[in-house]
Amino acid sequence: MNVIEDGLTYFECISRSIGKCTGIQVHDTILYYFMKIVFSNATYINFQDFCENIKSNNTKHLKLNPQLVNNNAVKQWVKRFSHVEKSVATTPDVWFISYPKLLKGAMLRFFYWHRDYSNKPHRIYCKYVFSYLVADFYNCSVGIAEEGGENAYGVRWFYPLGAKDYYQSERIRCIVIRKDTKKDSFSLLEPPELIKNQGSIPPLLLCIDESLEEEEEMYPRFVLRVSKDIKLSNGQKSRSNDEITKFVDLEGKEQIYICDYIEKSYENNDIYQIYPGNPNYCFFDIGLGECMIMYCVTSNGNPILCAVHKSNEQYPYFQLIKDTKQIAVVIAKDISASKEMIRLYLDKNK
Repeated sequence: MNVIEDGLTYFECISRSIGKCTGIQVHDTILYYFMKIVFSNATYINFQDFCENIKSNNTKHLKLNPQLVNNNAVKQWVKRFSHVEKSVATTPDVWFISYPKLLKGAMLRFFYWHRDYSNKPHRIYCKYVFSYLVADFYNCSVGIAEEGGENAYGVRWFYPLGAKDYYQSERIRCIVIRKDTKKDSFSLLEPPELIKNQGSIPPLLLCIDESLEEEEEMYPRFVLRVSKDIKLSNGQKSRSNDEITKFVDLEGKEQIYICDYIEKSYENNDIYQIYPGNPNYCFFDIGLGECMIMYCVTSNGNPILCAVHKSNEQYPYFQLIKDTKQIAVVIAKDISASKEMIRLYLDKNK
């Protein structure tokens, strides 16, 4: 792809393509648009007015918009944040339910960090977040050219209609941008002819790769731990807390996770706990309106409810039911739905 112009800011690349506007106008317009997505009652005049109110702490009244959990730009923002700060969840629904104050505060800092385009024009938190926003606001497709992109052209695409809309009936503007090597600037590129001729639709399929920039190590979603009474060498008593096995994802549409109970003996005061499988995380990614329901499945195939858990930042615990053969974690809206799910699983595996 040929370079149209280099040494630009990200927002100048957009303004050159849109026309009749400057980089700072695109910058402030898109951030103001994002503000409206994040906060349901934000009524500031413009983005700079919003930043002045953040500086003067006139934002206590702002309320998060519940619909933000479905927005692609917000999803990407959370992934970018969690990629750096490993102790937080990777999806916005968990943030919205479990720590909305942190979400609000982090978002306000994000907006204020971008407040001074005139003096810091190259400042951009995440080019993918802004590409989602630009595609939506200006009704265009945005391609970020990068090594290892999602198709033959090495481009990651962002579309105004979302990843599920694989057909566009009208021709829309196509913008392709590349981050300059070892610089803070961007280059505006000439889109490939095939894409221009197809109205910005890349060959085969419109799909948005929402994976993180770096591949993460794969972990099970849940592990089983047991806490036991132990006697120390000095004669004093304490308790252990050890991981004993991992849960297996059944890889179906239903969210059921199974582990075979591996210990043949247990004491009445042993406490079993479910922990996140990723040792770097101290939370669960339970979706909006979902809960964890734990069952002890006995040797005769009878599932016995042993715990219900709705918190993302605490760990469910229970005592083992006698004659347990398997332990199941079911992610469902309520107990009734989970009972149906576990029963169907057990009937299929008799």
